[in-house]
Amino acid sequence: SLSIRNGEYEQAVNYYWQILYFTGTRELWRDRTILSHQLLGLSIKEKDYKTTAQIFAKGFAWPLIYKGNYLLARVFLGNALEYFAKANEYSEVGVCYEYLAAISEQTGRLDLALDHYKEAKKRYKGFDKYQVDLEQKFIVAKHENIESGSRIVALTLLIGKFSEIKTYKEALAEIELAKSLYMLKDNDEALNRAQHAYQLLNDVIIMPRNAIRAKEVLCTITERKPIVEA
Repeated sequence: SLSIRNGEYEQAVNYYWQILYFTGTRELWRDRTILSHQLLGLSIKEKDYKTTAQIFAKGFAWPLIYKGNYLLARVFLGNALEYFAKANEYSEVGVCYEYLAAISEQTGRLDLALDHYKEAKKRYKGFDKYQVDLEQKFIVAKHENIESGSRIVALTLLIGKFSEIKTYKEALAEIELAKSLYMLKDNDEALNRAQHAYQLLNDVIIMPRNAIRAKEVLCTITERKPIVEA
C-alpha cells in the first residue's frame, strides 16, 4: 500500500497482482477489498481502464462469488464489462463470462453455465482459454451421476491436467473423485484421494473453506457415513 500512497502507479499495480492470488487462497477478502479500493481510483485517474475492469472483476466480483453474494457480484461484473469496453480489450472480457459461469453453476443452472464458458472461450486465448476449457470439463464431470464410470475417468484425467498447471482445482477434483470411489465401495482409494485433497488445501495451498469441504468428505469416508450433496 505504500507505493499506492506515494503515487507510484506502476509499482502499485505490480504489487497488487502479486498479492491477489495470496489473498484469494487464504481468503483474506478484507485485505483484498482495501487494496482494490485504493488502486481502483488511481487506475481511473490514470485512464488505465483495463486495470480498472480487472479490479472490478477479480478484486471485487470474485470474492463475492466465492462467498455466495451473487447479486452484488453481477453488479461489479457489469462495471468490469463497461471498463473493458472503454479499454477496447476484447479478450479480457472472458473473465466476466468465466465468473458468470461460476455463478450459474453454483445456483444450479448448468446449461447457462456452459453457455457462459462457451462465450469465455471465444474471447480467451492461449493458456487462459486452455484453463477455462478444463474448468468447463470439470463442471460437466461434477454433474454426472456420482457412480458413473465416465465421471471417474474424466475426473482422473482432469486431476492430472490441473496438477500440471498448479491450480487448486486439482484438490476439488480429488474431492469429487473420492466421493465417486466411496459410492462404488472402493473405500481405500477414496480415502487416499480425500486425504490428498485435504493435505493440498490445508497444508500446501492453505485454502480454509475448501479445506473444510475436503475434511468433511474425509470424515464421511472414515466414519462410513452416507455422502450428502450440497
